[in-house]
Amino acid sequence: MRIVVEEKLLEVLKFIANVLGRENVRWALVGSLNLALQGVDVEPEDIDTVTDREGVLKIGELLRDFVVEEIRYKEGKKMAACFGKLNVNGVLIDIIGDPRMREDESHKWKEKGLCDLVILDLGVRVPAMSLRSELDAYKILGKTEKVRKIESFLRKKEEG
Repeated sequence: MRIVVEEKLLEVLKFIANVLGRENVRWALVGSLNLALQGVDVEPEDIDTVTDREGVLKIGELLRDFVVEEIRYKEGKKMAACFGKLNVNGVLIDIIGDPRMREDESHKWKEKGLCDLVILDLGVRVPAMSLRSELDAYKILGKTEKVRKIESFLRKKEEG
């Protein structure tokens, strides 16, 4: 099965990768677009990125003309981070800075930053979270459908 990703998403992703790459910003693609580009059967509608504390500020500065939601800290039951939103040519881009996750409120926050990355070559280098790391995050967030799809894809990949 071949996963089809809208050309508009890919063009905006390449634009972001070029801008952030030129400035050596530490970041990675996450979410549905990342899953689709690595072969998981999902239909991405936007672009999700993760970065560190310095990166979130740098992204807000470099791409300020595209900001539709200012970057601010938000804390939920399972995730805390600096969040912001961009709109580039009609494509929404979620920025997640310095994320921390926990199983529930009885657990301590754990850093969930830029580790276990793979590089996607789309004519430009796109750092992306590995499927195993995505799987762990989706389990914590309780996104059962995405967990099921990633596990199924990884199982088929391992079986050859």
